Amino acid sequence: AVSEPGAEKRRKVRALKDENRKFQEKWTDEFFLVLNEISMKPVCLICQQTGSVFKRSNLEWHHTTVHKGFITLEKNKIEQLAASSKSQQKIIKKSNSIAECLTGASFEISWILARHKKAFTDAAEIIKECFLASAEILYADFNNKNSILKQIKGLQLSDTTVMRRVEEI
Repeated sequence: AVSEPGAEKRRKVRALKDENRKFQEKWTDEFFLVLNEISMKPVCLICQQTGSVFKRSNLEWHHTTVHKGFITLEKNKIEQLAASSKSQQKIIKKSNSIAECLTGASFEISWILARHKKAFTDAAEIIKECFLASAEILYADFNNKNSILKQIKGLQLSDTTVMRRVEEI
């Protein structure tokens, strides 16, 4: 077997994902960064810019070039900014999970309609109406009845949506 000339001189370049880099908590105090739990990337507390990797040199470069005037911040101000960022992430995460649940329910209804060979228009006209009417009765004593009804109303069951869901299945 003949190898290419110079092949032994080339070194293998590691992929970034193979480096197993992790966010370090000390970067919050040093560079005003927190970990975004949704994207799993570092986020600057000052400008909300997302970093691409967990590399100290990249994060330090951002801090020293973009935020020259913010060399130091009080510890309580950093904690306040970090808490604010965390609460924003929590709201986004919750809204994403609600949307995923609604989409999943829409897929299930579409699948059931397709299995029983029912018209796609039945979903928007009949099924949603049945859901709302029965939920009014079933959840009358629940504290979160209004949020349940709101989610049912948010179900995407138009005939074109159901048709697309069935095609995807």
